[in-house]
Amino acid sequence: MREHYKLHLEYLASIHRVLIIGSFLDEIFRSEPGATSVPSVHIIVGGGDELLRNLKSVSTLFDQVCIVENTQLEFRTAASSENESDAWKLLSYVFDLVLKKTFGRLKIEGGWDWVRLGRPSQAILSVDEDFRESKFVERKTTNLRLQMDDTTRLPAQQTFKRLSLESAVPFYAPFIARTLATLSSAHIKSLSLHNSLGLLYFDYEYILPLLTLPALVDVFFGDIPIPFPSLQAFLARHKTIENLNLSGGRAIGYLPPLSSQRILPALRSLIADPEYLNHFLEPPDTFPSLTTVTIVSYPRLTLNTVAYDYSEFEPVLKLVARRPGEICLGLRIESSTGFTPWLQDLKIEEVGVVCNVVELNGYFSSPFDEGWDDVYDFAPLLALFPSLRRMSFV
Repeated sequence: MREHYKLHLEYLASIHRVLIIGSFLDEIFRSEPGATSVPSVHIIVGGGDELLRNLKSVSTLFDQVCIVENTQLEFRTAASSENESDAWKLLSYVFDLVLKKTFGRLKIEGGWDWVRLGRPSQAILSVDEDFRESKFVERKTTNLRLQMDDTTRLPAQQTFKRLSLESAVPFYAPFIARTLATLSSAHIKSLSLHNSLGLLYFDYEYILPLLTLPALVDVFFGDIPIPFPSLQAFLARHKTIENLNLSGGRAIGYLPPLSSQRILPALRSLIADPEYLNHFLEPPDTFPSLTTVTIVSYPRLTLNTVAYDYSEFEPVLKLVARRPGEICLGLRIESSTGFTPWLQDLKIEEVGVVCNVVELNGYFSSPFDEGWDDVYDFAPLLALFPSLRRMSFV
């Protein structure tokens, strides 16, 4: 039977549905089950009548190996076969194997049309011992409850360290229980949630309160609609975070000033747009370990033009100037009209000087090839930072 699935895996590899880097299938299947390590596996999960057979082959592969250093799981068209319920059950088992056997980085992407499985904000979950099945029922309360005991948690040293989610599928009804349990018990140091997830404000209102990652160091929230209260509570639970990137975030609601006694005492680097930074950097002693601040400025669309909200940008520089200690300042600017208009519109004289910035890093993106002459246009900007010792522009 293993030989049958090995042949099918070879077929899937030939049509680029399963990609294995660093080890050949013959090599893997020559070994005893659970004896082989694989550097990288890319699995494409699609729909159709072949889904069940494909999943059986993939589960055989993961049964065969002991460790996969990096796994990429890509969801394509959802299943539409007569064996759909069996496919979901088997996919849940494959997902479980992926979570257990990936030790380095796990990236999950795709699955836009899988939403009919049930959004997290539409369900409460009752989870059995081994997380092979989860029961989906209509939401009848305002809170999501996840029932799990110590036997459902994975040992921290046996899980991946970096997770990049570009798919909402792990949070849909058949998989959310295993996802949340694994995230809450794993030794994950890096978490990235991207804008291709497709989850709604209400979904994050349910998910974020259930996430606690005790070893978390690096966090990236892409263009996702996060409720401010849920975000603040999430950050308050994770005192180990050192690098926080909110550059693509779309926060909803109001975030009151944060106290350095209550939140992120280890934070060293903060990347965000002015809307976030105006809240996060007040009062000046918030985040006592903070040494790097990066301002992300994207143009906002108006009726006839593309403009920047300088009323938000300038107060951030004033807040940076009030902070104790030396600061490395980053400017990540995306301009659709070129940088000369951007600098001309910025009211530098209203900012004053920012004496504590000792390093300036500029990351600029424009559809125009403006040439090196535009470097001279930055001279007025540099006058803001009299203590500058290092500078780079990309």
